[in-house]
Amino acid sequence: MRFQPGVKVCYILVYMIPSRTGSPPVYGDSHCHLLDSAFDGDREAAVERARSAGLGLLVETACRRADWEAALLFAARHRDIMRVCLGIHPEDCAEYSPAALAELADMLNNPLAVGLGEIGLDYAWDDVPRERQLEVFAGMLGLASGCGRPIVLHCRGARNPGHPHDAYADLFSCLRSGWKPPAGRRLTGILHCFSGTAEDAESAASLGLLLGVNGSITYPKNSALRETAARHRARVVFETDCPYLPPQSCRGRRNEPSRIPEICAAFSSHCGIPPGELAASAMANCAEVFSLLV
Repeated sequence: MRFQPGVKVCYILVYMIPSRTGSPPVYGDSHCHLLDSAFDGDREAAVERARSAGLGLLVETACRRADWEAALLFAARHRDIMRVCLGIHPEDCAEYSPAALAELADMLNNPLAVGLGEIGLDYAWDDVPRERQLEVFAGMLGLASGCGRPIVLHCRGARNPGHPHDAYADLFSCLRSGWKPPAGRRLTGILHCFSGTAEDAESAASLGLLLGVNGSITYPKNSALRETAARHRARVVFETDCPYLPPQSCRGRRNEPSRIPEICAAFSSHCGIPPGELAASAMANCAEVFSLLV
């Protein structure tokens, strides 16, 4: 099956919907890296723990060229619960080339590939010059504009407060000038691992982007982030970014998708809303942005 630009492709994942009122919440992890070497010893067991924890969706994110095919094969083994996003992480700009872009475009035709990402900008390190990141990001946005897939964005600011450039400002500038969102779509992508300001959240909303909320929402220092996410809770999806960013209760240990209910519960407590309600909203957002339901 080949994806045709401008045509909305939907997949029916009936397990994602609770069968009756009062059913346990069904959770989704909209961004995980189960192919990371941290899971080499128990990758399949981690998928089963996710099922046991009530997850109905795992979105494996393969943002290195070497992982694209493996991610699709992995998802094919777990097609009842798993879908895939494919892209080139800004830290891996060296992998970007016309040949890589053509290969990525072809792989996005796979029905298990539901999004382009993670792509974006990362100013935390100086390994990749800003100009090169902007060049690669522009190429990725060109591909997204042509194929009509939703985008999953990575945006991380500089660790040095005196850095001359703001990653979120650059990101939104690139999106407004170089990206054509999927036609007729209310939700156009996800701003993964959101860490921006209230103004950044508003900018994301204006572009149809959801906010990825993960274990960082539980960290004591992130009070401003909790407030911003709470104000935009209708536009939230839950994610782990595993094996990274475990919730506060297990800082220093490997994260995994089975932690999603804990992240949801912590956010629920802050918002004063039942966790089942937030889980249902987040799953509905996942379903819409990735065209998972008809």
